[in-house]
Amino acid sequence: ILLTAIYTLGYQNGVVETVRNPLKIQQGTFEEICASFGVTHGNQVSIVAEKSKDPRLTRIGWMRGYEEGTQDKRAAKVADVGREIIRAARQYTRKQLGEATRMAREALKSEEESLSKVDFIRKLNDNEEVKQWTNALERIEGFSVDGIQNWQYVVVDTKIPNAFVSEMLPQRFFVTTGLFEQFVSNDDELAMILGHEISHLILGHNSKSNVVEFLFRGLEITLLMLDPTEGMFSLMVASFLGSSREAIVAAHSRSNETEADEL
Repeated sequence: ILLTAIYTLGYQNGVVETVRNPLKIQQGTFEEICASFGVTHGNQVSIVAEKSKDPRLTRIGWMRGYEEGTQDKRAAKVADVGREIIRAARQYTRKQLGEATRMAREALKSEEESLSKVDFIRKLNDNEEVKQWTNALERIEGFSVDGIQNWQYVVVDTKIPNAFVSEMLPQRFFVTTGLFEQFVSNDDELAMILGHEISHLILGHNSKSNVVEFLFRGLEITLLMLDPTEGMFSLMVASFLGSSREAIVAAHSRSNETEADEL
């Protein structure tokens, strides 16, 4: 009961903080991601933003101020290629949403006359395919009238090769210099990698992976709460669940990679 109460309180506090200052939460996440790549100075990060002046970041805690610095020329290349990938992703997602909506309307045709307009629209929006592609479009276009004009393209100076997008930081493409040095020698190779990463975003793989991780963590907490052996049984089961979680998450990740490649 105590663990549940602590978890609930922490969750509620997190929701309040996110609603009160979402940009602060996003900035903290952004800085944590950069720090995980060994970033210690703003000159290691180059950003091309669609709407505003490109930030030149000079230190961790970047929200406290911006100063001019040297921009990695590869950031402009990421923006040029990424911009086309985003436009293609938006076009594809809108097409899929339109088709899903059309099929949902056909399925509800026999009920349309007996339903009010509000109820019909509600049932239409509750269709699983419509919800899936609506969520996908929101991940691409965001929640403002600016749509894809809010995207930013971030190049991080690190030897670690990586490229990704994250639902925790909406409308940002991250690419490392290590990726260029080891895997990217032309625009086509860069487009292939960025297209693969945007496919993960369209398919909502980040959210699905978080659900799997959350379910296993919740099971571990439940066992700890119910364990009559004062921890011995839970220790063994937690160890087993930890190994199982890693195996299932790895299998889930491989499945996600295959889906993203196919898209």
